[in-house]
Amino acid sequence: MPPFVSPPAPPVAIAANADFVYVVWGNMLLQFDAKNLKLLRRVPLRGEFPREPVLPEKRQRDKEQPKTER
Repeated sequence: MPPFVSPPAPPVAIAANADFVYVVWGNMLLQFDAKNLKLLRRVPLRGEFPREPVLPEKRQRDKEQPKTER
């Protein structure tokens, strides 16, 4: 019998300010009260998101370069 392999954990990102803590966990956005960490809202995220930010100068270069067919 093969060893048990757990599925990979979903990616997590956390941001906070004086009032709220925001957690992106997999495809869910969670909002917590910063004072008591009570869950306030849970919102499913839809669609594809870029893995790295697209900088304005890269976006401009991509527009200037003609697309080539593959």
